[in-house]
Amino acid sequence: MLRDAPNPAKGALLDSLKAVSCETLELCELQRICVDGYGQHVFALSETERARALLAAGDAQGEAPGALSTAQSELAEAAPKIARCADAQGAAHRKYKF
Repeated sequence: MLRDAPNPAKGALLDSLKAVSCETLELCELQRICVDGYGQHVFALSETERARALLAAGDAQGEAPGALSTAQSELAEAAPKIARCADAQGAAHRKYKF
């Protein structure tokens, strides 16, 4: 659900995932893995929006390039974490049949 959500909805869905209480060690680890990857992804999206707002305000030489650079590197770092989340989620679905 979080993976397929439009980017603007990911922050709220991430907050919901963080709020879920887990019942087994394995599911708690799944939650931790996914929160880690998507937390970094959502942060990168916020940096992209910040860069966009700074550029719209005429800040092409100030903070905007740094925000965009941060967003790009955070997205690149988040990608393998999100893939690991998807793999762990698939394993949990197979094991727990949910």
